[in-house]
Amino acid sequence: MAPWRRLAGARSSYTFDVDHRVAKAVRLMQESLGSKLRFVGLARSLGLSERHFRRLFHQAMGLAPRAYWKQIRLEAARQLLGRLELEVKQVAAQVSWEDASHFVREFRRAYGVSPSRLRRKRKQVRDQASPRHMRGPGG
Repeated sequence: MAPWRRLAGARSSYTFDVDHRVAKAVRLMQESLGSKLRFVGLARSLGLSERHFRRLFHQAMGLAPRAYWKQIRLEAARQLLGRLELEVKQVAAQVSWEDASHFVREFRRAYGVSPSRLRRKRKQVRDQASPRHMRGPGG
């Protein structure tokens, strides 16, 4: 399993093979989903230059920090779309995406379906699995 996948749902037992600064960066990214993230500031908070931070992060995670940031934001949005009745632009804002149309393009690129279509599909699945649907005609 790739290190970034282990850290995405990280528990302390999975972080032993990843530099502690990278593990901290991942935690800070996950905690910052609703706000704008500045990678220069993140690197400095870890005592690293931005260049060294990018190199160290990529070496440990197999992804550049910005690519990982985008990935966890898209995954958080996917989860929100399944649980909340927010508009797509509200979901985009919840995961720090300023431009909703850019968010939709990136979401479609990552998951092969638009956010609104994913929501409709999930709603259909929930509706089909509901007890009312299972009872059949006449109740």
